[in-house]
Amino acid sequence: MLFHIEKPIMNKMFYFLSKNKLHSHDDLRQITVSHVEKSLGPLNISIDFDSWTPPRTSPLPPFWSKFEGTVDDKTVNVYILLPSKSCIMEGVMEDNRKRSQDGGSLKEHEQQRDMLYLLCRKGSTSHVMPLIGFQNRPLPPFYVTLQSRDSKPLTEYILLKRKTKDWIPDERLCTLAADILSGVNFLHQRGIVHRGLTAACFSINDKGQVYLFSLATAIEGHHSEFVAGHFANDLFQQLL
Repeated sequence: MLFHIEKPIMNKMFYFLSKNKLHSHDDLRQITVSHVEKSLGPLNISIDFDSWTPPRTSPLPPFWSKFEGTVDDKTVNVYILLPSKSCIMEGVMEDNRKRSQDGGSLKEHEQQRDMLYLLCRKGSTSHVMPLIGFQNRPLPPFYVTLQSRDSKPLTEYILLKRKTKDWIPDERLCTLAADILSGVNFLHQRGIVHRGLTAACFSINDKGQVYLFSLATAIEGHHSEFVAGHFANDLFQQLL
């Protein structure tokens, strides 16, 4: 009822929570996550409430928070924009940039969600992290991505290999490069340019396959030599 479309009902619910001292940011987070999990019920997605890691700077809501979850036997990441008290009272998220202490992160998550949605409408590939659900309205906004088991950042994988073996076989490097190019080509074929490709934008799963998981800087447009050159230089530095 706290997220009811009718403002009088929301106001009464918030008043009830306030009278019972259940209106702190932590209380609202628990209520919000429970509400999202109920919304995801038809998709059989459950959320691990204890998987949330508090931000170091403890910004005041609204801010995006990441929770782990499951669907059937697969792992998912659930990203939720936790609303502020004023957001709930007003029934809108219009104050999310004005009152948030981390407006850049808000924009990145919105761009990530929008690009993943655009891609899923045009097909799928194992070389780009898939979007399996999202919501913009009504409150609260959220999106869900499928997470490969035991995946790790590509930079971490490369540095670990360099630390333990001091080198990566040419054949393995070619395989990594082929996976990366497949993911980037998938974007370009659909009219999307990343603009910020670095090794940190990729992860590698338990099967050794590389996939693109960060599209926060991506837009619809045309690719350029600068984009390819920027990524190639970054990856080259990681391998040195």
